[in-house]
Amino acid sequence: MIRNSSESWGWPARAFHWIVAATVLGLFVQGEWMEDLARSDRTYQIWLHCAVGASLIAIAGAGFLWWLFNDVPKPPSDTPAWQETAARLVHWLLYALIFVALISGWLLTGTMRGGIDVQMFGVVTLPALLAPGSGFHEVLEEAHELSVNALIALVAMHVMAALYHHFVLRDAVLWRMLGPKPKKS
Repeated sequence: MIRNSSESWGWPARAFHWIVAATVLGLFVQGEWMEDLARSDRTYQIWLHCAVGASLIAIAGAGFLWWLFNDVPKPPSDTPAWQETAARLVHWLLYALIFVALISGWLLTGTMRGGIDVQMFGVVTLPALLAPGSGFHEVLEEAHELSVNALIALVAMHVMAALYHHFVLRDAVLWRMLGPKPKKS
């Protein structure tokens, strides 16, 4: 099933979800790990972090457009209105924080001494949005770190809600993102 339905996410929505989730988690782990590296060992890691982040701008942007212009599966019929509202709000906030983290990271690359060639998918060089040595480095570094930490906290909440639906409520919410529910033998 390509298109989303009222019962399930289509395969493009599932693919965007899991690619973005894995990439965000990978970038977070790499970012934390890079902080402990010596400055001389960071150059390639920073370039890689930026290249993957720049690529994620395109992937998350496509996923956002798919989410925006396709049906969203309906919540289970017994879902309280506040949970429906919370789910919509969390999805909007997830996308907002993804883009704030990515754009603040892109802006940050221009402020580094000498700048960094940010290459989307390793081939398309993105322009530097700020001049090397810009006075905005510290502010952007803080904005990037705060937005990433807020994103990871919201992702954790999103995961806990999915697990709550699966293990406590025992509904099909998680299966809609995993794919077809296995048939009982």
